[in-house]
Amino acid sequence: PHTPRLPPPRTRPLRQRLALRPTPAGQYFANGLDTFLTPAQSEAVNRTSAEALFPRFASAASVAPPRRPAPVRLRQSAQRAAARVAFKLAQPGTK
Repeated sequence: PHTPRLPPPRTRPLRQRLALRPTPAGQYFANGLDTFLTPAQSEAVNRTSAEALFPRFASAASVAPPRRPAPVRLRQSAQRAAARVAFKLAQPGTK
């Protein structure tokens, strides 16, 4: 009788398989989530979510997060732009 062939066992060590995860793609996606929100909209979304999850904090006053320094904002903006270019080049057929 014919026995079905099993797929070959994973031959790479777990360390190498984990290294193949697309971490930059996930970071690019996560950074792009808030791209089209104004700071007021972003704060409202975050506060509303927090109030729903933690009702006892709903009465606390809203505190604006500290503004990041200009060099940090510039570096992060350049990283996002470079990631967009890299992913567009890596994915043929996207505009």
